[in-house]
Amino acid sequence: MQALKKELNRLKKLKNIGDLAGSVAHDLNNSLAGIATYPEILLMDDTLSPKIRASLDIIKESGQNASAVVSDLLTISRGIREECQLLNINTIIKRFMAAPEFEKIKTAYGKVDIEMHLEPELLTISGSYIHIEKSIMHLVINALEETSATAGRGNGTIVLSTANHYTDSEKDGYTEQNLSPGEYVMLEVLDAGKGIPEDCLNKIFDPFFTKKKMGRSGSGLGLTLVKNTVLDHQGEIFVASDENGTKFTLLFPALRSELPMTSQPASIEEIRGCLVAKVL
Repeated sequence: MQALKKELNRLKKLKNIGDLAGSVAHDLNNSLAGIATYPEILLMDDTLSPKIRASLDIIKESGQNASAVVSDLLTISRGIREECQLLNINTIIKRFMAAPEFEKIKTAYGKVDIEMHLEPELLTISGSYIHIEKSIMHLVINALEETSATAGRGNGTIVLSTANHYTDSEKDGYTEQNLSPGEYVMLEVLDAGKGIPEDCLNKIFDPFFTKKKMGRSGSGLGLTLVKNTVLDHQGEIFVASDENGTKFTLLFPALRSELPMTSQPASIEEIRGCLVAKVL
């Protein structure tokens, strides 16, 4: 009964966030469009002094960060409203890792290595490319931050892996959690951080919950978005953490279908909401 009450409170909180996001999105996006894009135009002037150029860079970056927060709010409030398509999570991971945007992220955490163990015969899923890519982005950034904070211990590596997973009983042997029998595509992100305190484990998916400095290291919406995305895909998400690090395990219902030829999905820049000129 207590668990049900907590879940109802969480859903109510998400609904309130959705209502808030919907009510302010129109005006806020119009304002952010100028903040995020006009500095780009001004920076094209080669006669600008270094001091003014540096100030414009700060304005541009602040506008982009604010746009990303609005984008996360809208993603949480809307859920998956796009038509789902057949996807291979390996393809999403590889494309994200090859994107210029990820190179910028990785540069900020140069001491941290990333190992990838991707199942070559990974099954497909039905889902939203943009939502899953953005979830991967949040999980990887979170892992980089946590690992870099303890890289001095000599263990500066995060592991990103995929696998086909099957369970024939409600008590899954691998995750040790209740899971509906069937085939799943598993995505795992393992960091080498100091772990999540036990009293925070049941709060990490709550909107705006963060132990980091707001505005400087995340908005507190990243893991909320990840969980909502997994649940919208009829999947499950589990987290295990101790003093040696934290592992997020995402399970998506698997399909045995061939990928069709499709057009190029949206870029990571669009996903992050850096360009917000489109009025909702």
